[in-house]
Amino acid sequence: MFTEFIPAFGFFILIILLTQRLLRKYIDQPSVFILASFVLYIAGIALVHFDTTQQAIKTFIALFAGDLILHTFGILSYFPIFIIGLVWGANKHNFRDNSGLQLMVTSVVMLFIVQVTQATSWERWPPSLLFLLFGLSFSLIIVINREFWQKTATLLTPITYIGQHAFYFYVLHLAILLPISSLFISKTANFSISVGMVFICLISAYLIQYFLHRTTKNH
Repeated sequence: MFTEFIPAFGFFILIILLTQRLLRKYIDQPSVFILASFVLYIAGIALVHFDTTQQAIKTFIALFAGDLILHTFGILSYFPIFIIGLVWGANKHNFRDNSGLQLMVTSVVMLFIVQVTQATSWERWPPSLLFLLFGLSFSLIIVINREFWQKTATLLTPITYIGQHAFYFYVLHLAILLPISSLFISKTANFSISVGMVFICLISAYLIQYFLHRTTKNH
C-alpha cells in the first residue's frame, strides 16, 4: 500500500552509497552517464516484452522494468531521470547559469516532438518516453522558476516544510493508514511486505544521511 516506489528509491540510494568513488571520478562526464542510463532504459523496455510463466522471473522483471499489476516503479525505467538529476545536481555550479533553462527547453521540445509524432503512447506502468519527458519538463519548470518561489516564500512556508520533511510525513501517514486498512479494507498485498519495505527505506535513508554527513565533515 503506497509503497510501489520504495524499491526503486531504495535501489537508487544504494547506488549512491556503493559507488561514491566511481561517481566522483566520472560525474564530470555527463554524456557518458546519460547515454548509459538510456541504454538501461531500453534494456528495461526489452524486459517488459520478455514472456515467461515463472512467477519469480515476472517479479524480477516487474522490479527492474515496472509492472501495472504489481504497481512497481521500474528501476531501469526511471534510470534516465535519476542520472539526469544526479549529474545536473553535481555539476550545476560548473555549468552556465542558464543550464537549467537549456535542459528544460530541451525536454519540452522533445516532449512536443514525441507528442506530435505520437512516437510513444502515454504509459505509466512501465513509464513511456512521453510520460518521463512530461514529468521531467514539469519538474524543471518548477526548478528554474525558483526566484519566483523565493518571492512567495512566506506563503509557501507550510509547503516548503512538508517538502523538506516529505519522507517523514510519508512514514507518518503509513503508520496511520496501514493499521486502518488492515482492519477495514481488503488487501491485495502482504502487510508484512509493505511494512518491511518501509523499514528498508528508513534504514537506507539513515545510512545515506550518515555517509553524506561524514563526507561533508571530511571535506
